[in-house]
Amino acid sequence: MIVGAVVEQATFLEWRSSSVAQTAPCQTCHVPPTDEDGVRIATAIAKYPPDLSPRAPVGRHLFVGGNAYMLRAIAAAEDWARTGVSAAELEAAAVRAEAHLASAAKLILATRGTAASTELVVTVQNATGHKLPTGYPSRRMWLHVTVVDGDRVVYESGAADAAGALAGDDQLQPHRDVIERPEQVQIWQAVLVDQGGAPTHRALDAARYGKDDRILPAGYQPSAADRARLEPVGVTGDPDFVGGSDSVTYRIGAPPAGARIRVELLYQSLTPTIVDAIDAARTPAGTRFSDLARSRPITPIAIAHAELAP
Repeated sequence: MIVGAVVEQATFLEWRSSSVAQTAPCQTCHVPPTDEDGVRIATAIAKYPPDLSPRAPVGRHLFVGGNAYMLRAIAAAEDWARTGVSAAELEAAAVRAEAHLASAAKLILATRGTAASTELVVTVQNATGHKLPTGYPSRRMWLHVTVVDGDRVVYESGAADAAGALAGDDQLQPHRDVIERPEQVQIWQAVLVDQGGAPTHRALDAARYGKDDRILPAGYQPSAADRARLEPVGVTGDPDFVGGSDSVTYRIGAPPAGARIRVELLYQSLTPTIVDAIDAARTPAGTRFSDLARSRPITPIAIAHAELAP
């Protein structure tokens, strides 16, 4: 039974609500018109007739995205997945996905306050033409912030455990504009909830979005028709959550003189919590997938780095 009218994936709607839509179609990034060396592709589009002249632009049908984790998981389970695609091809696609993610965002760091009460302001700029992250709502990203004094870590927020889980993953985490304590984490994500308000990974059980604070694309200005399907959820009261970027303030106290501040923007296409939920359904395919996922830690991918030196 369908319990709600929820747009599961709205990447195209996000793009057409951005200023990027005025200058670059989706194919610019996902079907690149250049070769691996960045040279513009010009080629005949057929073998016959033999005198066809080269045409351009011609895109490579890579359809590159950000799900390197699943590509590698499938490569390790071809006997079950039966894709007919070699492990080498899947690994090459995973490498392309990681390179693609590295172009998705930029970090800007600044500090303010006094030596005894320092605030770190991290601004994440969305360099894509859609929400970041986009796609199926199992994806998320967050900031891993460390303050290092020599070899000693004096402050850390956003560290994942060996399985790729974050503290508080068993709860629906609120959007945060200010991080007061290291155990707090700002997670940009879309979370479906059922009629009772409980998070669900099943689109057919979804009644609405309980949270959608994914970073908006630059020039975000949806039409009246798209606005209701795209509006952020849970970001009220955050004045710097705007089209193209979001900023988070960390109250890091009094770092030692000469300490270095390091920031990573981390990304996951799947979370351990969702794997546990799939396994709980006790279906043969779900159990096999869960076993496969648990055999490969969902290690976050760092898609952007920045550092402040003393």
